[in-house]
Amino acid sequence: MCIKELLWIGGCFWLVNRGTPDHGALGPFGEPAEMIVQSLTSEYADTNEYAQLKTSEFFSFFHVTEVGREHEPDGTTIVRLEPGGFKEFIDIELRLDALSNVRQGRLLLDREWVGDQNRINPFAKDIAKSFLSALAPKADQGRMAVFADALRNLAGTEDRYLKRSQPNSPERADRTVDAEVLHAVGVFVGTEHQLDVKLTASELRLSNIDEEGRSRVQMTVVRRGKTAR
Repeated sequence: MCIKELLWIGGCFWLVNRGTPDHGALGPFGEPAEMIVQSLTSEYADTNEYAQLKTSEFFSFFHVTEVGREHEPDGTTIVRLEPGGFKEFIDIELRLDALSNVRQGRLLLDREWVGDQNRINPFAKDIAKSFLSALAPKADQGRMAVFADALRNLAGTEDRYLKRSQPNSPERADRTVDAEVLHAVGVFVGTEHQLDVKLTASELRLSNIDEEGRSRVQMTVVRRGKTAR
């Protein structure tokens, strides 16, 4: 006698045949269930795995620690994090699938703390840049680095320091012609409202929001999982 059980594995629902103790658990094509789990674990493995993410510079440099988690009916776990400093201005949230892979990361920064087009808080730039770099999947690391570097090198009109590039340097050319990057910078400093960018394996969403009376900059990286066949 086989009992069919619906399992949440790798971001998808799988119908698994639970056999007798002699036959073990069988997958939808007759494979042992443990083979399916191993295969999916390998397929979905990437730098998005939560344990690996915790070894990143984002966690170590900003002394990020977990402060709570919630479990949703679909198997998603919401993990709430906080940095070692300026925690009253910063909220960090991750959404993990059943294999503890990070499917989404969200960084919230208070607008008053970030600053505006006149003056930009260097600590806000640092954590924003590091967040994007840490959450970028392998396929999008190059493109995400362009957004991250643009934020890191940003200076307000009244800031006393300003990184200048050579007139014909690739960096200057990128900032001149890349409308998406310029738009992202505008959202960060508050002159633009929102930007959604679809990359190869993820989506980058930047927006200015009002959350419980607090004006905030919201940065979200949504990692698109592979579709199991």
